[in-house]
Formats: sequence, structure tokens, C-alpha cells
Amino acid sequence: MSDLRCLPPDTGGKHTAHVLGETDTPYGFYIYLPGGYEEGSGRYPVLVFLHGAGECGNSAEDAEALELVLIHGPPHLIHSAKWAPTYPMLVVSPQTRDEYWQTGKIDDFIHCVVKNYRANGSRVYLTGLSMGADGVFTYLSETGDRSLVAAAVAICGEGSAAEARKARTPIWIFHGEQDDVVPLQTAVAMRAGFTNAPEARLTVYPDVDHGSWYQTYDLSGIGHGSEQYDPYDIGIYDWMLTYSLSD
Repeated sequence: MSDLRCLPPDTGGKHTAHVLGETDTPYGFYIYLPGGYEEGSGRYPVLVFLHGAGECGNSAEDAEALELVLIHGPPHLIHSAKWAPTYPMLVVSPQTRDEYWQTGKIDDFIHCVVKNYRANGSRVYLTGLSMGADGVFTYLSETGDRSLVAAAVAICGEGSAAEARKARTPIWIFHGEQDDVVPLQTAVAMRAGFTNAPEARLTVYPDVDHGSWYQTYDLSGIGHGSEQYDPYDIGIYDWMLTYSLSD
């Protein structure tokens, strides 16, 4: 973790929109550069956030559509001035216009971010909610041991438990016990599917429906998970940072 301690503290950074076609990435996206980024020379961890189905859009045709990615998750916390992880990191929030997240495009997007920003390629982390969590599951399964991601967090998503056996990336799954969109049993099966990952956790919130991302991303859910599953006992951002591809 010494490479993280040498980064300057985040005193408040810039959150910038890049519409589809403005850069060489396959997505339009928001990127957060922490305070101190422009003055320093260190390489930063990267958090890639995949949004849900309700936030899809084509910013090449409508620039304002890109603002949909600010509705939930880390980009929402940044936009609301509530973003305060232990260590500074780049936060990139792509927007897809497709019906689902495609592994090849996610790979290309990560490559572009690492090439164009001072990103630590060994510390790329992936998270998503609902359809975005589906994308996380698919990405880890399809990339296997060539994954560009060091650790991942998937919230209230669904995927193929059989395909998950191909994954080699640590993953933490979060789900609401009362989720009426994606049944809890789906998350239980996915957790069992990641048998070849270095670590696979499942945290379940009692009396919570499909919106289990709120307390996960803002960390207010710490200590409130069901005792039948893995506890939410460390902030997800700190947990992801315990892993690095260089390890």
C-alpha cells in the first residue's frame, strides 16, 4: 500500500464530462481527478463505475444525456460533494448506449484511461449496480486470468454462476434480502459460482429491496448486513485497494 501513501491528499478535485466521440474511448464518460492530481506525478488507482439500465444514453446525439450517470453511485457522491475515500483515486463513469455492458468495450475503455491519465494499471477496480453489476459479472467471467481489474464490487446484479467459475478476480457481492427485481437466490448462486476467485464475499441487507447500492456506496451500510452472510466490516473502497494485479 506504500504506493498509495505517497499520493497527495484529495482536497477536492475536478469532475469533467467527455461526450461520446470527444475522446478515443468507446464511451462518453465522467472522470474525477482528485485534488493534487495536476500538481503531482504519482499514478492513481482507478475506480470504474458501471451504471444501471435507467442511465443509458447517447451523448453524441444529446450531450445532456451524459448527466444520467450522476444519478447513483460514486459519481453521484462526487457530484453531491460527499466523496471521501481513504485514499485518492480516479473515478471514471462511462455511459453505454447498448442494451448491456460489453466486455470488449470495457477492456478498451480501461486501456484508454490508463494510457491517457496518470493511472496505476495494477490498481484498476470495477463496480456496478443492477445492469452494471451484470456487466461486472460478465466481464470477470469472460476475461478470466487476463482481467485488467484487481478487484470488483457488484450490487444487486445477476449473471451466470457456471460462467463465474472462469473468473480469477476477487469480488464482493451486495444484495437486498427483499429484492423483487433480482431474487436473493441469484446472488447466493453467483457467490457460489466464484469458486476460483481469490476471495468472494456476499453481504445481504435485511428489509432492503433492489436499491441496496445506496448504503453500500456511501458506506452507511457498514455493520448492517445479515448475520447469515458476510459482514460489511470494511469500506468497499479500502477493501478493493487491498488487492493489486502486481501482487
